[in-house]
Order: sequence, then structure tokens, then C-alpha cells
Amino acid sequence: MNTAERNLITARLLGKIYGGAYSSIELNRELRGIADERDRGYVSRLFYGVLDKSVQLDYIISKLTKKRPKPIVCVVLRMGIYMLRYMDEPSYAVVNTQTELIKTLGKRELSGFVNAVLRASESVKLPIRDKNKALELSVNLSAPEWIAKKLIKEYGYDFAAAFLAAELTDKTHVRINEREINKEAFCALAPSIEQSPCGCFVPYAELRKINPGLYVVQSLASALAVECYTEGLSRGAKILDLCAAPGGKAVYAATLIGADVTACDIHPHRVELIKSYAKSAGVKINAIQNDATVFKPSFESAFDCVICDVPCSGVGVIKNKPDVMLNRKEEDLRSLAELQYKIISTAARYVKPSGTLCYSTCTVFKEENEDVANRFLSENPDFENLSAGCEKAQAGTDGYVRLYPQTHGCDGFFVAKFRRKSND
Repeated sequence: MNTAERNLITARLLGKIYGGAYSSIELNRELRGIADERDRGYVSRLFYGVLDKSVQLDYIISKLTKKRPKPIVCVVLRMGIYMLRYMDEPSYAVVNTQTELIKTLGKRELSGFVNAVLRASESVKLPIRDKNKALELSVNLSAPEWIAKKLIKEYGYDFAAAFLAAELTDKTHVRINEREINKEAFCALAPSIEQSPCGCFVPYAELRKINPGLYVVQSLASALAVECYTEGLSRGAKILDLCAAPGGKAVYAATLIGADVTACDIHPHRVELIKSYAKSAGVKINAIQNDATVFKPSFESAFDCVICDVPCSGVGVIKNKPDVMLNRKEEDLRSLAELQYKIISTAARYVKPSGTLCYSTCTVFKEENEDVANRFLSENPDFENLSAGCEKAQAGTDGYVRLYPQTHGCDGFFVAKFRRKSND
């Protein structure tokens, strides 16, 4: 496969993502049809690189155009500017390839425009310096300006800069199937495997060579959250995971303490994902369709632990899933917080006396984290705050666990835990 063919595939993929499709689903579907490992690697690198630098690339384009180009033209320009700045490719080759690409995509009349913008793009100097510190961070670290502004407001400039600049490993995090192999033996399978508190980081190319029965893929933050949920629970405890898809947390809870887990999702196809994940891990859980915002009488006071890993803005995972923020707006947070509170309020009715209720998100914004948790405590006097910490993830003085990429080397995450008071 030549460069022109790889770039055409990447452009069409990016067009779908900027149109609202899910990056991992579309990329994996496309990669299955590419035989050569080098071609798959090239497409993946360019695809995720462009998504990761979208804000910065759009800033450069804005400096060279009077109005925003059409979507497919933006895709071609983003790709070209990314290759010019971040990939070891000759400038003339990039300009020529992208000029031909826009022709292939049916926009021959814009080939001169693409050529001119790409040639001029290297004149735009980075990093920028600006009195507007949110804009400065946004452009230099390629994050939506509203996110940079909100991080500065809530945590200060230094935190915001460190959070947005944090680089996570490009290795895949896996949990080891210790019924088949111990951690030491697993790490010996390849010299580039690195240990983590809950498993190992493995290069994707090496992971493809390892027997899939020896591991399950799960992010470090997700695994640490499960260790927090299950801290203090007895073996065989009854656990309800209300927003469980694709199933990683539910399966790990069942594995870790032999829990009797019921895992739910509102969408039937996502319930099937849970079942598939559990089957691949060799773990038995009960996966059912359920709306987490609607009270289910058969669940009332039935569980030792209820997990609410709620839908959220996803700001904590932007390093691994840069497309998460493409269509997200600050005004979305208010409706998300209301949905989150509705879920946790409904879930509270499913907890046994003396049982625990766990609330978690993959964001760092207080509106979705502390504000929801504190509101729950103030409006539900039959629950008390409980430290959410565990040996591998320490809680703050308020009992909440906060994970940050710049300090923990994983996605941003928040965990709170509450105990339902006994009837005595």
C-alpha cells in the first residue's frame, strides 16, 4: 500500500469521526481490512495524531484562511499540517500527496488552495504567548479553550498546564488472568512489558502475539476504581453495576472478590458487549437491560454494593480518546450533572442497610464530581460519607479519590463512596 492509499483511508476515517462517529469502532473496522502491519501502524499514528492535535491544527488553519474551509478540506489540511510538523516526511512530498488527495476526494478545484495553505503553514509559529492564558494552553497543548479555562478556574494555571501536557504511555494496559499465569511469568513474555499496580502495560504489536486467554484489556484508572469499589466488601458480595458497558469493571469485581455481579445497560447492544467481555474473561455475571434513571422494584435494598460509573463529559480520558471532546460543549455539563444525580438517587434505593454506594466518573470537573457527591450527602441523611480509598489509590481528606494523568500515569478519574446507615 502506498502513501496515497494510506492517506485516503485516513482521510475518510477522519471525516466520519468529525461527523460524530466513534474513533475506536471506525478505526478497528478499517484496520481489519489492512493486511500489512506497517500500513496499519501508519494509519493509526496519523489518525490519532490528527485527532489529538485538532485544536492546534485548526488554529494554524484559521491564521491562513479568511473563513473556515469545508469539512473534507479541513481534514486534508489537518492531515498535511500534522505530517509537516509531527512526522518525518519531506515537505514537498506532504504537499504533493495532500494536493493529489483533495483531487481524489472530488475537490479538484481546491487543489491550489490546499497547496498554498500547506506551504504557508510552516510560517505559523508555535508555541504562542498570549494574555489569555486559556487560549495559550488551548493552542499550545491542543485542547478546547473552554476546557483549559475551566481547569484554570477550578485548579489554577499550573495544574491545568500539567494536566493538559501529561503524556500517557501508548502501550495497552491489561489485567493478567492469574488463573492461567502469574504476573512475573507474564512480564517475561516480552522485554518491553511494564508492570502497573493492577496489571501490565504491553506494546500493541507484542500484545497481538500473546495468547488472549492470558489477559483482559482494561485501563489502569478503571481497574483502580474497581479496587476502590470493592475495598471492605466480603467475598461473594452482591454487586449491582448500573452503567456497566462494556463490562470491564463488573468483570474485575467478580474476579477480584468472587462477587455475585449484576451488570446493566440501557441499550441492548451494549448488554451484549458486557456478555461478550465476561465470556472472553471466563467470568460469570448476570447482564441485563435496565434504565439506570428509572426505579426497579426488584432491586430495592437487594445489594451489598451498588456502582454508579455514570455518563460524564469524559475530560479525564482525552489523552487516550481525543475525539471525546470534539463535539462536547461546556453547557453540556449542567444536563450531565442532573443525569448523574438522577442515577445516583435512584441507585441509593437498591443498597442494603450498611451497604455501600459508589459514584465515579472519568472527568475532573467539580460540577460532575464533588458537587454531585456533596449534594447527594446533603439530600440523603440515611447515607454517610465513607473513604473511597484503597491500598493502590489513596483518598483525600474528604474521602474522595482523584486520579490525574500527571501524577498517577492514567486517565483522570473520580470515586466517591457512601454507606447506607443501618436500621438500628
